[in-house]
Amino acid sequence: MAALAELGPGPAFTPEQRERRFFLGMAIAITAFVLFGFGGYIVVGYSSFHAPWWAHVHAVSYTVWIGLYLTQNWLVVRGDLATHRKLGRFMGGLALWLVVVGTALLYLSMSAHRSPPPVFTAAMLIVMDELAILGFAALVMAGLANRHRSDWHRRLMLSATVCIIAPAFGRITVLTIGFSWPAIIAMQLAMIAVAMAFDWRTRGQIHPALWWGAGLIAGIGVASPLLAQAPAMIAFANTVAGG
Repeated sequence: MAALAELGPGPAFTPEQRERRFFLGMAIAITAFVLFGFGGYIVVGYSSFHAPWWAHVHAVSYTVWIGLYLTQNWLVVRGDLATHRKLGRFMGGLALWLVVVGTALLYLSMSAHRSPPPVFTAAMLIVMDELAILGFAALVMAGLANRHRSDWHRRLMLSATVCIIAPAFGRITVLTIGFSWPAIIAMQLAMIAVAMAFDWRTRGQIHPALWWGAGLIAGIGVASPLLAQAPAMIAFANTVAGG
């Protein structure tokens, strides 16, 4: 991943052009992680296409976000900002949809006993998913509010997308080292750290937006296991899961 910080030849490009190419590289890396995580689950048989319709709605909805995030960065590199802005309005609505569908289908999936392999408790699943969804929503809202400040906008949208791909990183840990919540958070923070390294090299300092993104993700990492141990949360989760 550190190679991403070298993306784009040096003097032939302006600082803005180089930054645009870097964030396109990050979008490509995010897409690759998502494909590896979810594709790997299909290969080993943990997931399949034989799922209820609502599971497909969930999968398609989040896949569309990743595809559009990649497309948006590609449009910026091309200089097609008019199309980028039009798609941005659609992505604002899509983000709201992801919050709704992500929350609704989390509980529907648990009540139907369609959770991932039993590597964490029902309470942990609810807490970490809900906090990730809320963190994603907060970062997207901040990104849209700063859409006229490209330096803030692109870093907040990167952080939002990194926040929402925790399930992909979770599947990667299961496929490689076994489920590890600290490893998931470390992988997310590593993505943000790559962007920080790029900023340090090209700007001489880390952009504040990345600190906000890293702080929120780290906060989710610390809060999730603590909240999942609360008796009220355990009782609520067991009720949802029919336990």
